[in-house]
Amino acid sequence: MKFLKPTYIITAVLCGLSLSTQLSLGQGSLTPPGPPAPTMKTLAQIEPRTPIDHLPFTISQPGSYYLTTNLTANPGGLGIWASGVTLDLMGFEVNGEGGSAAGIGTLPGVANICIRNGSVRGWSTDGIDLSGARNSLLQDLRVSENFGNGILVGTGGVVRSCSASFNNGDGIVGSEACSILDCVALTNNANGIRTGAAGVVRHCSAMSNGGIGVMTDRGTTINDCSASFNGSSGIKADSGSTLTGCSAYLNKSHGITDYSGVLGTPGLAIANCAATYNGQDGFLLSNGSAVKQCLAKGNKLHGIETYYGSTITDCSANDNKGTGIAIQAQCTLNNCTASGNSTNGIVVEKQCAIANCTVIYNHMNGILVKNNGNRIDGNTVTDNTNDGISVAATATKNVVIRNISGANTGFQYRVPGIPGQPPVGANVVGPIVTDASTANAWANFSP
Repeated sequence: MKFLKPTYIITAVLCGLSLSTQLSLGQGSLTPPGPPAPTMKTLAQIEPRTPIDHLPFTISQPGSYYLTTNLTANPGGLGIWASGVTLDLMGFEVNGEGGSAAGIGTLPGVANICIRNGSVRGWSTDGIDLSGARNSLLQDLRVSENFGNGILVGTGGVVRSCSASFNNGDGIVGSEACSILDCVALTNNANGIRTGAAGVVRHCSAMSNGGIGVMTDRGTTINDCSASFNGSSGIKADSGSTLTGCSAYLNKSHGITDYSGVLGTPGLAIANCAATYNGQDGFLLSNGSAVKQCLAKGNKLHGIETYYGSTITDCSANDNKGTGIAIQAQCTLNNCTASGNSTNGIVVEKQCAIANCTVIYNHMNGILVKNNGNRIDGNTVTDNTNDGISVAATATKNVVIRNISGANTGFQYRVPGIPGQPPVGANVVGPIVTDASTANAWANFSP
């Protein structure tokens, strides 16, 4: 009989003792340390906003609020009496049928209000009135058929991607330093879009409103907007404003203007704009404006008309029922075209410079000079029904040099002071020649 070696016996005993110790140490208390902790989020954590399911409703604390359904006046609407409020309409409508107030309004002095994503319709005053609130944001709203204005926003507000239509007052109204962006104002009974000073109106359309399409106060920037079929002027801006890339079409009064009924201090910077087929002037500007690369076509009065101290360059005035371009005093007109207008191509009063213009096929005179001290230089004037260049019989001290005037039905040059047109010396006129090889540097040509 074989026996295990002592070494094996000792090893087996030690392994058993070690396993027993490990099993003994691995066991702990079976008593729970405390009640089970919650593992699910609260409703406030899941939706940290306050629901609104009835009217009238007053928001008196800052926070986020949202609609849960369409709401109808009872008889009031939504009142925001606190700053720092965000109201999400969630695509629902706030309907004012039978209501006696604004759809959504605020107390004066509140700030930082945001309203978005829904419709406000049919209220007995304004649709949304945040005129007393500062730094508001209105976005993705459709506001219509209200008895007052559609949208009003206070100082520093932003209205983005909204439409205001069929309201009895103005469509969208902003106070000072407001931005109206990517909006539509359609068929409102008064003006389409109206803003205070130092605002921005960009990428907007104002159509078929009863008053002015887009109306702004001083120092406003208007970019890439269209104003059509409005009952008054298309775009009316006040002094120091800039307009670029805008279109004014078939408005009942002027296309683009700063004129307020009296000659004052307005002055606009206008570039790359078109004013076509409007009921009066295409562009009517008071004083000190700069107009560049613009089109005035088919308007029922003048294409471009300005009074004092304006500069007009690289513009075209065609097929207007009155004069193509009419300037009054201390103005510069350079590199422009006036053609096919029902009366004169260009009319100038006094102390202006007309240079490098093309004036053709107008139904009266090409260039008509009514008064004193103008420079008519380097223009091409042809095929007009009456005179080419016509200076009034009483006008003096005008300088007429380096022009080409030909194929006009009347005089090519009707200028007091040239041979056969007394009084002698009334105006300074370069020699009128037909042969360029014998002409001096100041000669006028009559091909």
